[in-house]
Amino acid sequence: MKMRRYLFIGLIVLLLGLVPLSAQQEPADPPTNPETAASTTDSAAVSDDAVNEVASRMYCPICEMEPLHTCRAQTCIDWRQVIREQLAAGQTEDEIITYFVNNYGDRVVGIPADDGLRLFSFAGPLVMSIVALVFAFFTFQSWQRRNELVVQSATGPTEDVHDNKTSNTTNDADTDYRNRLESDLLH
Repeated sequence: MKMRRYLFIGLIVLLLGLVPLSAQQEPADPPTNPETAASTTDSAAVSDDAVNEVASRMYCPICEMEPLHTCRAQTCIDWRQVIREQLAAGQTEDEIITYFVNNYGDRVVGIPADDGLRLFSFAGPLVMSIVALVFAFFTFQSWQRRNELVVQSATGPTEDVHDNKTSNTTNDADTDYRNRLESDLLH
C-alpha cells in the first residue's frame, strides 16, 4: 500500500515537472528590419563565428528549446542573417538581443513572458529536487525499517524486547516444535 502511494506521489511530481514545457508561445514570423536591409554588402565581412556567438544566446521561434545557432529552419536562417546585418551595422550583442526581445518577446531568449511562469520555471526545478530528495529519504528509511524487521524475525526475539514470561513461552513453543519435527523425521 505504501509503495502505491510513493508511486502516485512520484507520478504527480513528474507531471508537475512537465508544466514549464508548456510555457512556450506560438512561433514568430521571420524578422524584417528595414534599417539593416540596406547594409547587405557590409554583412559579408561579419564572420559566422560572430553571428553564432549572438545566436547561441537565443532560441528558435519554431522548434522548442533549440538554440538559434544550431537550428536549420528557414526562420532561423533569416534571423541569423538579420543578426549578421546588425553586427555589420555596428550594433552590440546586447542591442541585437534587445531588438529581438522587443519585436518577438522574451521567448527568443528562453524566458517565459508571464511573470508567474518565469518564477515557476526558475523555482520549479529547485522545488522538484527538494521533493525528490525528501521522497528518496523516506523511501530509504522505509527500506531500512523493512530490512531491520526481516533481520529481527530471522534471528528471533531478543530478551530486551520481550519480558521473561513471553520469552519462556516462545522458547517452550520452539522446543515443542523441534521435538515434533525431529520425531517426524526419524519415523
